[in-house]
Amino acid sequence: MRARLASVLTVLVLLISVLALSGCGGGGGASASGAKSGAFRLTIKWPSLGRVVPKLATRLHLLVKEDGSDTPLKEVDVTRPSGTNDQSIVVFDGLPLSKPLFLQCKAFGTVSGSDVILGEASTAVTVAPGAVNVAVLDLVSTIDHLDVRVGTFPSGDVHIHRKDIFAVGVTALDSSGSLIPIGPNNLTVTGGSTAFNLTPKDGGGYTLTASQTLLGDGVLTFKEAESGKQLQVHVFVDKRPGVQRVEILPSKAFNIIHGDSMTVGAKGFDEDNVLVSGASFTFALQNATGLALAGTTLTAPGAGGGTVVATETQNGFSDSATVTILPHGFAERLAALDSSGAEIGAGGLDVQSPSTTQLSAASFDRFNNKAEVPTGQVWTSDDPDFVIDNTGKLTVKPGILFGTATITLKATIQTATGPQQMTVQFDVHASSGGG
Repeated sequence: MRARLASVLTVLVLLISVLALSGCGGGGGASASGAKSGAFRLTIKWPSLGRVVPKLATRLHLLVKEDGSDTPLKEVDVTRPSGTNDQSIVVFDGLPLSKPLFLQCKAFGTVSGSDVILGEASTAVTVAPGAVNVAVLDLVSTIDHLDVRVGTFPSGDVHIHRKDIFAVGVTALDSSGSLIPIGPNNLTVTGGSTAFNLTPKDGGGYTLTASQTLLGDGVLTFKEAESGKQLQVHVFVDKRPGVQRVEILPSKAFNIIHGDSMTVGAKGFDEDNVLVSGASFTFALQNATGLALAGTTLTAPGAGGGTVVATETQNGFSDSATVTILPHGFAERLAALDSSGAEIGAGGLDVQSPSTTQLSAASFDRFNNKAEVPTGQVWTSDDPDFVIDNTGKLTVKPGILFGTATITLKATIQTATGPQQMTVQFDVHASSGGG
């Protein structure tokens, strides 16, 4: 059974419906058939414009009909007067005496340009000759139920997470599901929890804000004052499941040596920063040159660098690392180079007599990348006909038909453990240019 409209609308109805129903007594009129007829006068006092309900209820529809009949004897629409006038008078005349009659009233408001019934009631009345009868109409709200939406969640239990913010909308519906407007200040909300906060929004509705740190739950009770209809929403603030933060390995920025390969990885943490075991990730390159990635194996076949992105497969959280390709690593060996820059191998170096050749020193890492130029170079020869200075300039004297000298290079290179002096030796074979 629908509850009576509370407060203002009830006042409106009572002022409308304390009706003096009076027959015309001996002075009553007569119908065309000669039967006596009567009338009653309705004085409708509208509440002030500052009240809530008149802003929604813009007109009343009143009708009188005989018991058992669907055909009105009299009906009228009463529109709320404008300005300071707060009273409307309606007279129903020509009504049959001493017959069971029904007085019906419907209060209308407007939603999106269409009339909506906000309240309705009917009561039995009789126009008795020579008597004053009082009939009271208790309008009942047409609101059948409330609908509360937290974000896109349907009405009912709502599970949210810490730091979530949702808009909350409350609507009132009649039994057919049509929207019924809720008057300002007619909606109250009770209940709650320390795990979330509900605040009203300008223009209607609410904002539900979950705690930054707390977990918990609470029941919110939304109640519409005029109809008495209410709806409870159980809100749970849960811990977000699974990985909520990703940390790429080995670090947010790392180097790889040209020609090297390494394994990349990642760790996943929940929202309490606890390591999530068994988390799986995919890896990809972005804006990369000189890098190649197969699964978790990163190689640097060229020069350049780029970004490696690790993405957790369930929740999609990711982290990235900036990768720089180093042209070389720490030096591991010392070498002598000929004038073309090629390394002088075990076969030595062939020159002519006489001649001058510029040699140089180099260091190489484990990937055979040329590293820093060795320092403290000392070049020596075991044959006075083969003269070399400490810049690597080799001078072979004339007159050597066939000859060989051993050249020794001593220099310091930058190894992983620090500066280290190394020595290399190679043979120089000289022959006469005319031979």
